[in-house]
Amino acid sequence: MKLVIVTGQKGGVGKTLTAQVLATWLRRRNVNWRGADTDQENKFFADVNRQNVRAYTLYDRSGRLVTTAINAFIDAIGEALDDGVDVFVVDMGAGQLQTLMGALRETAVLDEVGKSVGLTVAYVLVDDVESLSTLHNNQAALDGLAAQWVVVKNLRDGPLTLYETSEALRPEMQRRNALEMQLPALEDRDVLQSFKLTGLTLEAFADPASQQPWSQRGRLKTWLNSALAQLDALADAWLPAPAPTRIRRV
Repeated sequence: MKLVIVTGQKGGVGKTLTAQVLATWLRRRNVNWRGADTDQENKFFADVNRQNVRAYTLYDRSGRLVTTAINAFIDAIGEALDDGVDVFVVDMGAGQLQTLMGALRETAVLDEVGKSVGLTVAYVLVDDVESLSTLHNNQAALDGLAAQWVVVKNLRDGPLTLYETSEALRPEMQRRNALEMQLPALEDRDVLQSFKLTGLTLEAFADPASQQPWSQRGRLKTWLNSALAQLDALADAWLPAPAPTRIRRV
């Protein structure tokens, strides 16, 4: 099974949108997948993917971890592994990576990385100092694991100049064999706003049956196809490694 964690510095950087694109990509490939939505404020990923995704509120109102919620989240990953699910996608809330990596370690899930579980962490990056700083602080989270970083460069505000020209951060990510992909900009931002208000999946919104305005459906479809092409180029990051071929002895 491949465990894909989508994370980032704060709400609004494109984590949930990236998870939605990945869900679309998996559906189009007929991949058996499940997921979890641990975002404290925004449960959109779970709301529009009810058949595949469960929502978890990991912190109470005082900011303390809810142990029962953490355990339920870990057990959902374990159930997916036991059930032969191919991919488990986590739309993670901002600032939760270290906490959830700790929970995965304490419950021995990380012991399975490189064995029965492949791990990919997709960090959605925008062009601001805080976004880069959070990535810098999380760099070591996967060290020592057979895991893969993917830097998702959200181009909504233009090229990521700060990351591209960084003298330390990008070289450090490259040293960790991080892959890179782009989340294309959608010039008409009203399209994404309309999409969010409908509560539909990306592919459902783009479908004529949604009865959304032709211009918005068309723009979203064009943007989505461009985003899916980015995922195509990194297919190995999202899919489990094929089972080794057994040599039949005669």
